[in-house]
Amino acid sequence: MEACDGECAILGIPNNLHTLDKKSEAQFLRDELLHIRFPKPDGNEYSNAFMREFRCQNQSANRGKFSVPTDVLFNIKSDAHYFDTHLAVSIFVGEILDISCPNEGSILHDRNTKAVTKPADVYSFHVRHLPERCMFPHSEFVLLKNGSVHTGDFNSKTTKSALRKAMWAACKTRAA
Repeated sequence: MEACDGECAILGIPNNLHTLDKKSEAQFLRDELLHIRFPKPDGNEYSNAFMREFRCQNQSANRGKFSVPTDVLFNIKSDAHYFDTHLAVSIFVGEILDISCPNEGSILHDRNTKAVTKPADVYSFHVRHLPERCMFPHSEFVLLKNGSVHTGDFNSKTTKSALRKAMWAACKTRAA
């Protein structure tokens, strides 16, 4: 992991968020929070804005063990931070890990007997801590397909929608 230099301070990111020589921690507690950001919606349509913005694959988040919700509003690429344009949403790790959505469209049947020859693919999430140089709390939601990391295309709109709805239901803080 690269040590921080003055660049993080120049960007206006608080020192406690810099990675420096801190090591990534793989273990997450179920009652730990993850914080994500998404653009402020027009009016009160929080769920619609969240549904549009939440990425099912590699959604970025900040680990609550090392940050507060509003820390996710810092931009680590420029000093154009997101405090005026985005909201922070917090989700318990355990609720993320409990999400499981079958893709009914992936079931295969025998032509003659109509018996199921391949059950539905099941999508779920894993969480990993991936510190960035100026954002030690940085983490990601990893999409799993049948328990393994899914790296290919994810085109099932129905399953994506179900995953996003389950994630929105797990949100504990809608605006920070």
